[in-house]
Amino acid sequence: MVPDGLTMALFIGCIALEDDRMLRRELAGYSDYAQRVKYRLLPAI
Repeated sequence: MVPDGLTMALFIGCIALEDDRMLRRELAGYSDYAQRVKYRLLPAI
């Protein structure tokens, strides 16, 4: 249980870093998309 939770926390942290560092800088229009879609891991929500 604990290793699974730790793995998920690290996975989500890596996604947040990638989102901040790469996508916002290199993908035109991503900042607007990120403001509209609150939960980008599950965009349909």
